[in-house]
Amino acid sequence: MKGRLRPRYYVIKFLKQNGLLDHDLSLYSSIKMTEKVFVEKLICPHKEAAPHLAEDYAAACKGEVPTNFRFT
Repeated sequence: MKGRLRPRYYVIKFLKQNGLLDHDLSLYSSIKMTEKVFVEKLICPHKEAAPHLAEDYAAACKGEVPTNFRFT
């Protein structure tokens, strides 16, 4: 779970809280995506608005919780 589900959950939650997700995407839909599709659809389009997102996602995949993914 830590390797795939939790990092994707963090990305979706981060995008929703910051108004960067144009449509309502479920966690299930994001889990079904391949890694390549997930990165292309959810991380790459937001490079300018959230430049740290790719790095934070990679760190979360390694089991770390990046500071930018912390929610208040």
